[in-house]
Amino acid sequence: MKKILIKCIVLYFSICNLHCQSKTIKGRIINEQFEFMPMTSILNNLNVEIGKTDMNSFFEIVIPDSENKLLFRFTGLEPSKIELTDNCEEAEIIMISSGTHDFISLRKVDRLRKKDLKNCKNYIN
Repeated sequence: MKKILIKCIVLYFSICNLHCQSKTIKGRIINEQFEFMPMTSILNNLNVEIGKTDMNSFFEIVIPDSENKLLFRFTGLEPSKIELTDNCEEAEIIMISSGTHDFISLRKVDRLRKKDLKNCKNYIN
């Protein structure tokens, strides 16, 4: 009887310990025109899908504490990869179209994207 009780106690504490080693990340994804991005795929380090955004572009996922990178994919847009800090609980992601700058120099693309990102930050704040 004592052995069963001890095993149950050990099992209970190990399950509680495993549950405490995860974190919840909430956020929203928009594109460069401030439009919603419903059903955007959220992938972990191993490119395994761990969630999707809802119809209003919000997401809430539970990931292990060891997970420090997330990848967001949507058809026609460049994948967005973010690195998470230890205390990160919320994320706002702006995704950029993949085919908008095909026939211009890389320097000009960077300049245009910085300008677009600056406009997005002004809009959000």
